Amino acid sequence: MHEKIAIKLANQIAQLNYDNTVLQVQNEEKDIRIAELEQLLDDATKGDD
Repeated sequence: MHEKIAIKLANQIAQLNYDNTVLQVQNEEKDIRIAELEQLLDDATKGDD
């Protein structure tokens, strides 16, 4: 009985770790996109002094 519970918990932990990794990758992709957009904005407003 305890072994089944331990296996279920280990599987849940593995799934959460995977989900967390996916979210971290998505956040990194968004950070890159934000940096790209900030650069475009900076380039577009350089001549507006």
